Amino acid sequence: MSNFQRFLAAAIISCFFLPWLQFNSSVAQMKEALKSMTEMLGELAEDSGQVASLKEQMEMVEKMDGASGFDLATTSFPEIGSSPILFMVPALALFAAIANKKKGYIIYPILCGFCVFVNATYSGTVQPGMGKVLTYACLLFAFALGCIMPKDGADGESASAEPEEDVSSDSDSMPDGETDDGEAINSSENDGKESG
Repeated sequence: MSNFQRFLAAAIISCFFLPWLQFNSSVAQMKEALKSMTEMLGELAEDSGQVASLKEQMEMVEKMDGASGFDLATTSFPEIGSSPILFMVPALALFAAIANKKKGYIIYPILCGFCVFVNATYSGTVQPGMGKVLTYACLLFAFALGCIMPKDGADGESASAEPEEDVSSDSDSMPDGETDDGEAINSSENDGKESG
C-alpha cells in the first residue's frame, strides 16, 4: 500500500504541471467580438483607450488559459498575482513519499487541498482544468488510503519481524541450568555422585 501511496504522490507532482485553468466558451465569444470591433473601427480602435485595455485583458486571458499550477505559482498575472505557496503541493507530496509514514499520508492531502483551494480557486468564466481535477482526486484518494493503511507505513514488514524476535527471546530468558523440558540440572549433585 505504501508503494501505491508513493505512486499517488508522483501523480500529484505530475498534475502540478498539467493545466489547472480553462476558460469557457464566453471568452472565445469575447475574443471574436473584439476582433470584429477592431476590424470595423480600424485606426480609430487603435487610438481608443478602451480597445487597448480590452486587448491587454484578452492577452492576459490567453496567457492564463491552460495555465498549470507551476504557471500560477511563478507567473504574476494582473489582478491575480502569483501564488508561490502553490509550490507546497509537490513539495509536501514528495516529503510524504520519502518519509513513508501514515501521519504524513493523512496530513499532506489536507494541507495540499487547502493550499490549492485557497490560492487557485477562481470564479466567473474560469473553470478547473484537467490537472486541478486530477490533483484533487489524487489527494482525496491518498487521504482515504492513508486512513486505512497500517500505522508504520510498511506492508507487513514489521509483522513478519515480530515472531522472529519472540523465538530468539525465549531461549535467552531461560535461567542457567534449566533445559527446555524444565528439568533442573544440579551440577553439585552430579559431582557428588561421581566422587562417591
